[in-house]
Amino acid sequence: MTIKAVGVVIDRVIRVIRDHGKPIGHGVRVRWVWRGPQYRVGQIEDKYPVRAVAVFREHHPDVQDKVIELLLQGAQAAPNQ
Repeated sequence: MTIKAVGVVIDRVIRVIRDHGKPIGHGVRVRWVWRGPQYRVGQIEDKYPVRAVAVFREHHPDVQDKVIELLLQGAQAAPNQ
């Protein structure tokens, strides 16, 4: 598993995502706090098969620790954004 970015969902409204006016999907607004370089966590063995999904709630404690570390690192780097 690789962590590519860490963000906080800032709006519960599910919006239509458009590309040149054409609907291409749905999503929520996210404030990206940390973006790469990619952090390799390694193989995770657990019961959650959603790791390929862009946004999901993380349950593995080792991954949670790293995400929180990256979140705090990103917040310190840009506290006024």
